[in-house]
Amino acid sequence: MTGLPDPATFVSGESGTVGGIRLTVTRTLADAALGAAAALSFTGRRLDRLAAAQQPRRVLVLSVYRPGSSLPEAVGRLASDRHDVRLVLGSTGEVEPTLEGHTALTQMSGGKFENLNRLLGAAPPLHGYDWLLVVDDDVALAPRFLDRYIALCERLGLHLSQPAQSMRSHAAWQVTRRRPFSLARVTRYVEIGPVTAFTRPVAQALTPFPELRFGWGLDNHWGALAREHGWRLGVVDALPVRHETQHVATNYAHADAIAEAQAFLADRPYVGTEEAQRTVRTIRRVSRVGPSAEGAARRVLVVPKWYPWPDQPVLGQFCREHARALSGRHDVVVLASWATPSPDFAVYRLTDEVEDGLRTLRVRYRRPRVRALAMVCQLAGMLAALMRLRREGFRPDVVHAHVFSAGLPALVLGRLSCAAVVITEHYTGFQRGLIRGADLLTARVAFTGADLVAPVSAELGDHLRKIAPRARMRVMPNVVDTEVFTAGARDRRQGPVRLLTVGALAEKKGHTYLLDALADLRTRREVTLELVGGGELREQLEEQARRLGLSGSVRFHGDAPKERVAELMREADLFVLPSLHETFGCVLIEAMASGLPSVATRVGGVPEVLMPDAGALVAPGDAAALAAAIEQTLGREFDAAKLTQSARERYSYDAFARAWSEIYESLGGVG
Repeated sequence: MTGLPDPATFVSGESGTVGGIRLTVTRTLADAALGAAAALSFTGRRLDRLAAAQQPRRVLVLSVYRPGSSLPEAVGRLASDRHDVRLVLGSTGEVEPTLEGHTALTQMSGGKFENLNRLLGAAPPLHGYDWLLVVDDDVALAPRFLDRYIALCERLGLHLSQPAQSMRSHAAWQVTRRRPFSLARVTRYVEIGPVTAFTRPVAQALTPFPELRFGWGLDNHWGALAREHGWRLGVVDALPVRHETQHVATNYAHADAIAEAQAFLADRPYVGTEEAQRTVRTIRRVSRVGPSAEGAARRVLVVPKWYPWPDQPVLGQFCREHARALSGRHDVVVLASWATPSPDFAVYRLTDEVEDGLRTLRVRYRRPRVRALAMVCQLAGMLAALMRLRREGFRPDVVHAHVFSAGLPALVLGRLSCAAVVITEHYTGFQRGLIRGADLLTARVAFTGADLVAPVSAELGDHLRKIAPRARMRVMPNVVDTEVFTAGARDRRQGPVRLLTVGALAEKKGHTYLLDALADLRTRREVTLELVGGGELREQLEEQARRLGLSGSVRFHGDAPKERVAELMREADLFVLPSLHETFGCVLIEAMASGLPSVATRVGGVPEVLMPDAGALVAPGDAAALAAAIEQTLGREFDAAKLTQSARERYSYDAFARAWSEIYESLGGVG
């Protein structure tokens, strides 16, 4: 590198100062909320278990303090009855009486790293220690800080790290501020204070420190060295420190610090500002035990937003199919909930039955006019269900939610259970621009807090990433019961061509265009339509069919169980999906498993499902184009056996469960 680097490439561009009543109060409340969430999820207890299992280490702590500093309070949090801790301190003035036994040097007048090098010279050799901690004198540490910190860092394999700073702290780099729903984050950058932890190999490589007075840019250079040497950098959110008494860089001129950094970085590699602010990976949990045996069954708590209810038997059938597929390999319990406007109970009612071979707990909860109160009622019922399960020995390893609004209670249940949290997203509202206001905030929090978000199509994933760019995502398709949906005889039969469509009778399903297309087709050939599904548009669609002279050609079946749908698919010549919006199109893979070709609209995730050898795609909302595509597809030859085999390989219970088992395995250990 030649010339002096632009400061914009290595400074954060922010002062990091938290000032003013409004911001101070907001950040203080945020810290309190994060602390309460950590307490409810027993984060401290989990860290103590890690610490109790940690092998004893030798730890060297260096710090330079000023008269009247808060270091004496911090020293108590650095004590350990497990590790051999050696404190080597220096004072810029006289010895602080309470620190006299640890103070090696006094009247120190150099810059931070000049003074630290002097302390290193006064300390025992680094090769005798497993860890080096450098601690500023104006920082407040969490209880049992050192034992917990060492154990977590070793478990996560962090070589160079720092505890996150509280929301109220003065912190110039956003990446170092505490994040919700996180134990730690793997980063490209670790700051030079207020607390920095080095494993022995890293400490030996980075010391003695460059003779810098201010040290700006040194941490950027460390990031480049970490990339070169393969060191893992991280910010530990579970043990935030408070750095609230002194603003960043108030004891020296910024211009001098920048000039020193430019000279230092001029011929050294460094991590730029944009990369330094990036989180590589968020680690939200550490497994309660060591890694499970590969392929071992997990306890999975399925928390769907939509699920079949007695008065709505087809609602969220795909969520039940997910759960049934998983139950072949895992111990699955379903926890469904439903809002009730004027119930005959106070807060919630909990039932517990075995349905379709799945233990299913149902929470009916009161829905007051205030949305937040409804969420409280829902969560109260779900927590009661969780407590019942835990009393009976079912403590979930995975909480698997369906749809973002089920994600928030799933996060609470997951954190209380020390379980991984996964959200499978199906909702077309993201495509249709319906996610606004409170729903937008709910989605962002749920997706960001989850260990994995699984949109059912890549197209849906693109919408989700705009809402939660930091969320970890992986596209995971839906599933079909290939024991029910099987191919029948596909010989050309006498009589009218039989079309089939299955879907709720709602505007987004585009049935009105299909009826118009059917009227067009009827001018050229005999054709009938079996229309399966119920909904608010039934009367309107029946009237449209009468108006178009299709009453004898269209049969409205209403809602039907999957066994009846499978029979109709085996009898049909072509399946048609005229939707205006779809995230996936489960009926398409049901048709595929039945050896039935399809014509569908080119919307959402449909093009990812319907391949050219399985049918044809057409623009949405165009009856003439739909009629032409149906006509053309009816003239093609399709290999029913090939369609069925493709569905089995890609979407069967076994393929689905195998793919999710691999994901659960990856989430079962750290992160």
